[in-house]
Amino acid sequence: MKQTCINVIFIAICLVSLSACSQAKDYQYFMEHPKTIKPVYERCQTSADQGINNPQCQAAIRASQDVDALLEELQASPFAFGEKILRAQQQYAQLKQAERDAPTKKAALKVKQQATQSRQYIARLLTIVRISGE
Repeated sequence: MKQTCINVIFIAICLVSLSACSQAKDYQYFMEHPKTIKPVYERCQTSADQGINNPQCQAAIRASQDVDALLEELQASPFAFGEKILRAQQQYAQLKQAERDAPTKKAALKVKQQATQSRQYIARLLTIVRISGE
């Protein structure tokens, strides 16, 4: 019985993992995983059925442009880019404090959404630093 439960759990985990891999990738995913942009971008340019109208292609194109711009910004002034990261981290800390201090659940939810966006922005910036050193 115990082995059957373990097998069922293992199969469920495998199915969830496979379905996550097959999902269309969005802008946020590409910004956090820039190495995945190029194959999608190339496939979009060579495939008539994918093309510019495909949301995944649009996300890959936009992310490609944004990654290139951030890499150029980092290369032009690493110190200024580091300061940009620090300012974003300070803003995130302020948002988390504001979330804790919010007078109502509705206000806290609004600030939490802003904090999530701020956290994602920091992740994008740190990803740019990481890939620039590779």
